[in-house]
Amino acid sequence: KDEPPDVFFCSEYTVQLGSASAFSQTYSWSPVAGLDDPSISDPILSLTNTGNTIDTIPYIVTVVNTLNSCELSDTVLAIVYPEPTANAGGDISMCSADTVTIGSAPLAGYTYSWTPLTGMLDTTLANPQITHINMGTVPDTFTYVVTALDTAPNCFSSDTIIVIVNPYPIPNAGNDISFCSGSGDSLGTTNTPGYIYNWTPTAGLSNSSVANPYLNLINSDTIVDTINYIVGTTIFNCTAFDTALVIVLPTPITDAGSDLHICSGYTDTLGSESINGYN
Repeated sequence: KDEPPDVFFCSEYTVQLGSASAFSQTYSWSPVAGLDDPSISDPILSLTNTGNTIDTIPYIVTVVNTLNSCELSDTVLAIVYPEPTANAGGDISMCSADTVTIGSAPLAGYTYSWTPLTGMLDTTLANPQITHINMGTVPDTFTYVVTALDTAPNCFSSDTIIVIVNPYPIPNAGNDISFCSGSGDSLGTTNTPGYIYNWTPTAGLSNSSVANPYLNLINSDTIVDTINYIVGTTIFNCTAFDTALVIVLPTPITDAGSDLHICSGYTDTLGSESINGYN
């Protein structure tokens, strides 16, 4: 008889058992699970291993010589490796220039490879980091595929993730401005369709959620007020910031003094003491 060698293969792969048939012999294999034909000398075997450990299944072939009814049996071990677990993770959206992690935790005994290489810091990790720059005005879409390979006997599986890279908006708080107490000026710039605006602080603004609000402030002190107004601009859930410096000048204190009554030819003083910085 021919002794069939043990076979090693991956889940859902196919292998051939047995050997070429001989004249005047019949064949019977047991068990029949996974065999394409259990009555031939060299059937094709395909098995699925849904677990995470190796399956070992003995297959017995019984050979009968039809001329003398002699019978022999032999056993082959079918060793089925589980399919590696490839996990690219859930689809994600990210902002331009951000760095995010995709994939999942590595499993012992597996090696990993990712395609494409674009934006990926290390394509051999189970959970690599990626970063992308989107200088456009619409989102970019990338499809990444991870392949997990078992070191023996080279079983592999793949998984896919969609990565959407959103552009950052271009915030514009406008030029720095200055005005006198009680007056005002406009911040920002013209509206960009699709942008969401949020100004802080909101004090003195006509509307804190528009691109170019009007600002009016009172400075009741005698010194200059300096305030930073920040606009947060958002599109596709990505936010960028810009700042305008606002200087509010105090209103001068005017004092002409009390009304006077003087005789012809006499003199008196008008106004009040001078204040530094006043002309």
